[in-house]
Order: sequence, then structure tokens, then C-alpha cells
Amino acid sequence: MSLAKHFDLVIFDWAGTMVDFGCRAPVNALIEAFTRHGVTLTEEQVRRDMGKAKADHVRALLEDARVADAWRLANGRNPTAHDRDTLIAELGPLMRAQAAHAATLIDGARAAVSSLRAAGLKIASSTGYTRDMMEPVLKSAATQGYVPDHVVCSGETPHGRPSPLMIFKACADLGVWPFSRVIKVDDAVAGVAEGKAAGCLTVGVAASGNGVGLSAAALASLPAEERDSRIAAARKELNGAGADIVVDSVATLVPALEQYVAQRPAVVSAPAVEAAVAATTTTGLAGVAANPDSSSRTPPTNSQVLLTPGPLTTSTETKAAMLSDWGSWDSAFNALTASVCRDLVSIVEAPADHVCIPLQGSGTFAVEAALGTFVPRNGKVLVPDNGAYCKRIARILTYLGREAVVLTFAEDAPADPARIDSALAADPTLTHVAQVHCETGTGILNPLPEIAAVVASHGRGLIVDAMSSYGAIPIDARKLPFDALIAASGKCLEGVPGMGFVIGRRSALESSGGNSRSLAMDLLDQWQYMQKTGQWRFTPPTHVVAALRAAIDQYQAQGAQPARLARYTRNYTALVSGMRKLGLETFLPDSLQAPIIVTFHAPPDPAYEFGEFYRRVRERGFILYPGKLTAVDTFRVGCIGAIDAAVLGRAVAAIADVLREMGVRRIR
Repeated sequence: MSLAKHFDLVIFDWAGTMVDFGCRAPVNALIEAFTRHGVTLTEEQVRRDMGKAKADHVRALLEDARVADAWRLANGRNPTAHDRDTLIAELGPLMRAQAAHAATLIDGARAAVSSLRAAGLKIASSTGYTRDMMEPVLKSAATQGYVPDHVVCSGETPHGRPSPLMIFKACADLGVWPFSRVIKVDDAVAGVAEGKAAGCLTVGVAASGNGVGLSAAALASLPAEERDSRIAAARKELNGAGADIVVDSVATLVPALEQYVAQRPAVVSAPAVEAAVAATTTTGLAGVAANPDSSSRTPPTNSQVLLTPGPLTTSTETKAAMLSDWGSWDSAFNALTASVCRDLVSIVEAPADHVCIPLQGSGTFAVEAALGTFVPRNGKVLVPDNGAYCKRIARILTYLGREAVVLTFAEDAPADPARIDSALAADPTLTHVAQVHCETGTGILNPLPEIAAVVASHGRGLIVDAMSSYGAIPIDARKLPFDALIAASGKCLEGVPGMGFVIGRRSALESSGGNSRSLAMDLLDQWQYMQKTGQWRFTPPTHVVAALRAAIDQYQAQGAQPARLARYTRNYTALVSGMRKLGLETFLPDSLQAPIIVTFHAPPDPAYEFGEFYRRVRERGFILYPGKLTAVDTFRVGCIGAIDAAVLGRAVAAIADVLREMGVRRIR
């Protein structure tokens, strides 16, 4: 059976998979690096995060409570960022020397590669080693007859494992798609998670890898029962991480693959779901326009561009991340959740005394959970209100039994820090302010830094609904004090909906015990359980987390917040300039408008009716959003999602076409 009917590319790990039986080199190097600073690591501690980029591995070790305690005992202080950077710098030469010493190919590795190439497959590799660490390994492997077609090293993508970016880079450079035609082979849990996140067929390597952790000679010297037990434990761990196949070493990889495709041909052939994903991102409006005489202009299912503030249009990579299933208690999924939480905190530059608490459900779930957790039962909350989502906060507080004081502003006016200052000065019983940053009902951007400064000056707590601003509008938690900041997966990070999250000040969270009236919404309980077990308390949105991991990786690779804001601003400019040429007016002046979602006055013409307008625009491939104002007839158009200014230009053309078709002549 030809493997080329099912696959195009195999991506191999290095240590424990192709070289260095037992994955000894990185263990020895990390132990030596920490020993130089008076800290003795166990192999168990080192191997737990094996497979990650070595800098990430050092960070993970220093975040381990036992390692931090040992560091404090040896050095008289908690490990600092300077200590971390020093360790990473010292690790480079140690890792290079150890890797060079352990660069012998594992028995059967060269033969496996030869068989795969003979079958017509390309060969690539990825590693947690930097390019400098890998240089002697690559030279040694070449002398032994192993030269991959492509090599990705740590530091050459914004994130290492368990993110799938190294796989994406190899596939992009080699022109391979879909990811189901890629095989990822790795001995570490983080590497298996990487393959699953990318949607690859993932093969775990048990006996020669990190899970057993012994050299070939040491493993062979064990009594048969002990040897079998250790290999079985490694197999169980890799299976638990989601590996589709587990082999003892790469020597048996090819027959294992042939057996797999013989038994499950439908799994490895390009599945219909990926064809649907491809159609979603390639057909779109162009596909509709190609058939102008069709009896229906409705695009294929899910091909519409979502010009809404979430759900929104997502990228191919984000969709592909949901093609694999995850076990909710698997260590690989736990690692995925932890990596997402770390990055969510770093996106707003939150210092070490802030934590991220993810929560199942929509953004409103997270808002309610934050209010119910951070506000005491006898608390009193000032709610500056200039839109629908501010009103929602006040309504939630009523349900929670917390007293709310609403400070009303016009819907086309930003919240005024001076009025908030006066309200706090006049009422010392107010404990918190709940402020919406970008009011999605209109698109207005409230002056959050100035409001935060006022709230801090009065010593009150600040809870920020950053649902439509997080990731696009600058937020620097080092300069902007808050108790809790709330956002969600399906907004400016361009993930899919289904997970909210709260970035909270640790001390405020830890002092919130007994506040929540809900078990499911108790963020303190959720955080404490995750700290203890690494797991979610209740069934997690696994595919949503995997998609968010992929979305964050793209976000970082594209330039993070500055680049995201720049693209949304270009989208906004294309939209507003085009709509104004049609005669449509924005509800807000440009000076108050965030480039997230724009509210437009509805045409006053009797021929205009939003439901019909929406349906016809949808037929042309675009989903709009109804207005959220009570006194003025409006509709909204989003600027966010995996779209660019050209898409907004086509949307404007579709709107113009629909207005003409409906006979709308009076635009303003």
C-alpha cells in the first residue's frame, strides 16, 4: 500500500525520536544549569515539560512551586526574570555540548526515513533546541545519512510546542496542505499536543523517548518485567495525550503506518470536513459571483463573511485546529490550557501578581462570574452607562443581589472620568466601578486609562468589560490598575466563541472567598482547582481552547496588538469611507469611534426594512448586525475577524447593490 495516497509529509522530533535514545541530553543540560545555582532538579521535574522550547522549559521549571522553593532556599530570594534569563543563556552551551555528544541516530531511524522517501513523502523536523544547539546535531546526523528536507528550530516561530506553529511553518515552506496529510512523530507529550493542535496524524514514540528516559543499554539491562512496565507507562501517557498511534521506536514506524491506513482509510484520506473548511475560506463571495444566473444567490453553507462583533470570520488555521478531539483530563490538553492562560495574561502586560481564569460559555458568562466573584455580597457598584452592554452589567448585578448605582451618559458620549470622580467622592459606600471599555452597542471607546486612574485614586476596585477591545486596543496592566478584566475567545483574538476569561489581580481573587452565589460561576473555585490539578472543574470547551491556541499563535506571528489594531483600522477606514460615499451616516463622530464595530443610521426611506436588507446582503455573502439603540433606527457592521480592507470594500459594494434593488432612494 502506498503511503503517498494518504500523506505528503512526515515531521520528526529529534532527541528521543531520531537521536539520543532516552532523551538524555536535555535532561543532563538542564540539571547541570540549575545545579550551578544551587538547585538540584529531579529527572521527573525536568521531563514533565520536555519537548517545549528550552526557554519555555526553563520558565516552566521556575514556575514549579517545589523548584521555586529550592531556589529561594539556595539563593535567598524568589527566582526573578533576571535569573530566568541567566539560566537560559547558560543553558545554550550546555545543551549544545550535550546534544552533540548524544547525536547518534537511533537504530532504524535512517531506514525508516529511506522507506518514507521511497514511498514519495517529504521529510521535515522540528525541535525544542535552538539553531545554535542543533548545529552539531545536524552535522552529525548528516554524516550518518539523515538530512531532512526542512528543519524548524526553537525561536524560529513566535511560540514552540504545544503550539502548532512549527508544523505550520514547515507545511507553509514545503507547500503541504491539508494538515491531515501530515504525520507528526514525537516522543514527548508537548510534541503530541503540537501534532494534535495542527490536525495531523500524530505518532508517539515510547521506548526510545522521554517517557522511559533510559539509554538503549540501560533499558536493555532491566529485567523484562520492569522494562515492559516502563514502556507500557510511556505508551499510556502518549495515548492519554492523544497520539493516534504509539510505537516503541521509529524502527517500527512504517509498518505501523501501513497497518493504520489499511484499517482506517477514511481517517487519513482528505476528509469531507476539511473540504468544507477549504470551501469556507476560498469560495466566499467570489464563488457566488461566478454564478450570476443561478436560481439562488445563497452561498454554500458557512461561506458568509461575518461582519459581526463575534462570532466572526476565522482563519483556515483556526478552523483546522478543531479537527482533532481532545480528552478533557489529558495532560496534553491541560498543557494547552496552561499555555493559553499564560499568553492571555501577557497580551495585556499583566505583572506576575495577575492570573487568568478561563470559563466555559459566552463573554456574558465571564462578566457575570467576575461581578459575582470579585464584588462582595454587600458590595455597591457604580456603573457608568452609555450603551446596551453597560445596562447588561446593571441587570446582572440586580440578579446577583448586588447594589448598582447607574451613572447615565448619552449613547453618543463617552463615560466622563470627572463625573465618575465626583460620584465616588460623594458616596464612600461604593466599593467598585464596572466599566465597559468598548461599548459594542455603538462602537464607542470609553477613556479607560483615565477612568482607572480615578478609581485607583479613591481606593475602589475596578472591573473592566474589555470584551470588544482586548487584543486590539492597547491595555497595559502595569499602568492600568484593575481587580478584573474580562474578555472572550471569539472577539479580537479571532478564535471561536465558547470561552470567556478573566484576568484578575491575585490578591483580589484570593480574598473573594464566599462572594459567589453560584458554583459554576465561582472564579476562585475554578482557579484553585486548576492550580491544584491543571484541569477544568467541569467539562471544558476543548475544541474552543484548541482553536484559541491556534488563533493566539497567529496573533503573535502577525505582530500582536499593534498589527491587529492597524489591520482593523484599515478595515474601518475602508468601510466608513465607502458607506459615506453611499450617503450612509455613522452614529458616532470619528473621534469617539473604535475600529471594532460601526453603527450606521438606517435609511429613512419607506422602502428600507432591516430584515429584508439583512437577508439580501446575506445572499451576497455578508452577515451584518442589527442596531442596539432604542431611540434611533440603526444597523451595525463589524471590522474585526480574519478579514481585510478588500473584504470590507466588497461588503460596501454588496450593500449598495441591495439598497438599489430594494428601491431605497432616501439615504439620510
